[in-house]
Amino acid sequence: MTDILEKSFSGISASSGMVSGELIWHPSIDDEVSIFKSEVEEKQVFTEALERAVVQLRKILGKIDSNSAQFLEFQISILEDSVLLNSVEVELEKGMSAEGAWKKQLDRLIDHYQELDDEYFRIRYEDFLDVRDRVLGILRGQQNNLQYSGKTIFVGNDLLLSHFLEMDLGKVCGVALLRGSPASHVAILARAKGIPYLVKIEASAIEFSEKSSGILDAQKGLLIQRPVEETIKIYNYLKKPNNFADKGVTGLVSTTSPSKNSMLLQAVINELGQKIIRGKLEAGEKLPIEPELAASMKVGRNILREAIKILADKGLLSTGPRRGTLVQSRTEWNLLDSDVLNWMITASDSSSKFLADLNELRLLLEPSVVELATRRASEEQRLKIQQTMDKMEGTSGIPDKGIEAVIAFHSAIYEATNNEILYKLKFVTSTLIKANFKLLKGETPTNLTIHRKLSDAIVSKKATEAHKAMNELLIKNKKDLKRILSIQSKYL
Repeated sequence: MTDILEKSFSGISASSGMVSGELIWHPSIDDEVSIFKSEVEEKQVFTEALERAVVQLRKILGKIDSNSAQFLEFQISILEDSVLLNSVEVELEKGMSAEGAWKKQLDRLIDHYQELDDEYFRIRYEDFLDVRDRVLGILRGQQNNLQYSGKTIFVGNDLLLSHFLEMDLGKVCGVALLRGSPASHVAILARAKGIPYLVKIEASAIEFSEKSSGILDAQKGLLIQRPVEETIKIYNYLKKPNNFADKGVTGLVSTTSPSKNSMLLQAVINELGQKIIRGKLEAGEKLPIEPELAASMKVGRNILREAIKILADKGLLSTGPRRGTLVQSRTEWNLLDSDVLNWMITASDSSSKFLADLNELRLLLEPSVVELATRRASEEQRLKIQQTMDKMEGTSGIPDKGIEAVIAFHSAIYEATNNEILYKLKFVTSTLIKANFKLLKGETPTNLTIHRKLSDAIVSKKATEAHKAMNELLIKNKKDLKRILSIQSKYL
């Protein structure tokens, strides 16, 4: 018998990470509608399906927190809505099957919500889609709630919210979908829960008709089916904490190894700096004397002394004869120092005022930066902006490469201002982009379109259009973040 070869399918990453497990295909609701029986029979099966759907949702309600519960309660209210149910009954009386009548009415609501201008209400169409398919699944006998035995990678056409919430995430370690969206409720929750999630994979259902082993590499946007031994070895190596760089872009450690002393120095700076930022060392608190602190941190006194000097330059510590080393108040911190900025963002709640302040700074600063860059850029600098834009479009769906490209694009714009001080502020933007990427997980098609509009305006020397495009991009980004944080706060 011929060996079945390893296969790779590319897709768009909605939540990064790398896992291995058994690929199990989950069938979706097909579009076939059953033949009408009788009005009485159709009403009976429809009523029973509604009751069963409500029971299923209430069962899920008992397992999740109150924030998540309000959304499932909304779905239950759809199932109990008298106006909706009456409209279905009218269709039944006309001779339509329960499946056809239910699908017709829910599709009408889904289309209506998708066309709304208000983004908050527009995304509620997912709830109607979820409810529609749950009832259809019951009517068609297609509800196969698979009992996963171990590490499973869920593969299917799509995955709806209530189904995600009822999954055993102790056994389902990753999700790969032929359809799906990086902006869906489920994708947002997958990111918050750290579950690798791939959408729009270039494959067909028949490729997963049989269970098989697999590796989901959402860092590179790949689903590998039946990986060979060599591939498994590579991924086992990359999954080790010291080899897989969460902050890195390639997934591999740098080939340039810093000296042991410089690594220890940075480790001490990071540890003390983050303790101060997180409030574990409070303002006015005196650090232990040098020998004690060096011993507790298991480093030499020279390294500790250098770390304290660097932290003092950042405004986090102050030193002086006879008073020792004191923790500075927040008002003294250099918030635009790259380390301090990174520590602040890492320590901040996603909805914190600090992040809001940074995004406000970006909204005030960057439209003027791009306008200046449009007026001052050399032809070589315009070409660089165009090339980084091309690269950004080419890395859509690959988180690590995508963030690299977006940062390079915005850095090229700062460079094109030919203003040395403004150029130094590019790290504020790059740090914020990294923080936003953790939530948004890549650029949406709309954002890429606006980026292209911005790039074209700069290249064409249209300063006013560039200013408008950057303003549009930042407002869109702000709305996206607000929506995602709203969803996370309600579901998690």
